[in-house]
Amino acid sequence: MTALDNKNNNDFQKKIWIASAIIAFMIIVLWLLKATFSVILLIFAAILLALFLQGVAGLFRRYLKSSDKWSIGLAILLTFTCAIGLFYLIGAKIESQAAELVETIPELFENAEQQLSETQFGKTVINQGTSEKTITKLRSFGQQFFTSTFGVLGDIYVVLFIGIFMAISPQVYIKGFISLIPNKGQQKASQVMSRLGTQLKGWLKGKLFSMLVVGILTAIGLALLGIKLWLVLAII
Repeated sequence: MTALDNKNNNDFQKKIWIASAIIAFMIIVLWLLKATFSVILLIFAAILLALFLQGVAGLFRRYLKSSDKWSIGLAILLTFTCAIGLFYLIGAKIESQAAELVETIPELFENAEQQLSETQFGKTVINQGTSEKTITKLRSFGQQFFTSTFGVLGDIYVVLFIGIFMAISPQVYIKGFISLIPNKGQQKASQVMSRLGTQLKGWLKGKLFSMLVVGILTAIGLALLGIKLWLVLAII
C-alpha cells in the first residue's frame, strides 16, 4: 500500500469519526432538549416577566426620573398590586361563572353526542372517542399534565422567583451567559442579546395588546348576546 493510499485511508477514517461525533452530539442535544423542555419553557416565561417588569420600570425612569432600584421596585409593587386588585374585584364573578361553566360542560357534551349520533361519521367519532384505548390515553395525559415539572403552583413560584431576580439585575445574567461564549464571539453575542431583548419587548407589547383587545371585544359581544358566562369565557 502506497503512502498516498495510507493518507487517503486516514482522511476517510477521520471524516467517519467527525461525522459520528457530530451525530452523537446532535442526539445528545435533542435528548437534553426533550428532557429539559418544560424547564426551558419556565425560564422563557421568567424572561418575559422580567422584560415586562423592566418595561414598566423604564416608564418610571423616563417620567419620574427615578433610579434603577426605585424604578424596578415600583414596577414590581405596581404590577402585583394591580394583579391582586383585579382578582379581588372580579374574582368572585369569575369563580361563580367558572363553577357554572363546569356544571354546563356535561350538558354540552350530551347535546353534542346526541347530534353526532344522528350521522354515520358522528357515530364513528363517538366510538373512537369513547374507546378504552382513547380513555386510557386521555387519563394518562391528564395525570402527566397535572403532575409534570413541579406542579402548577410550583411553576408559578419558579417563574416569579426567576423573573423578579432577572428584572432586578439583568446584566448579571446577560454577562454570565456571554462569558460562556469564546472571547472572539462575545461582542457579537452581546449585540445579538441586545437585539433579542428589543425584539422580545416589542413582541410582548403586541401580544399583551392583542390579548386585551380580543378579551374586551369578546366580553362585549358575549354580553350583548345575553350569555351569562361572558366574563370567564372572555378571559379564557
